[in-house]
Amino acid sequence: MRARILLEDANTGCVASFGEKLCVILCRFSRAEHQLVLPLWHPDQAPAETFEALIEWHSKSFSSNTGARLSGSRLEWKEDRDEWVKVANGDH
Repeated sequence: MRARILLEDANTGCVASFGEKLCVILCRFSRAEHQLVLPLWHPDQAPAETFEALIEWHSKSFSSNTGARLSGSRLEWKEDRDEWVKVANGDH
């Protein structure tokens, strides 16, 4: 239900991670920032691996000088924010 409400905002979309398991992460997009908001995790998904892959993909796809930055500061769940901080800081 929450995902559906978020997707009603015109600036909200999603990215998907395909590996052995599907993960969809709802995001708010602006020119300056791509904010991760609500991951819809597969029950066996390792969030750290998904965040690491997303950071790598994003840095290759969007130039740091001209593209939007990727942020996990607006993740709705504390556990997701904590995991994001570990991965973004290279602590994982």
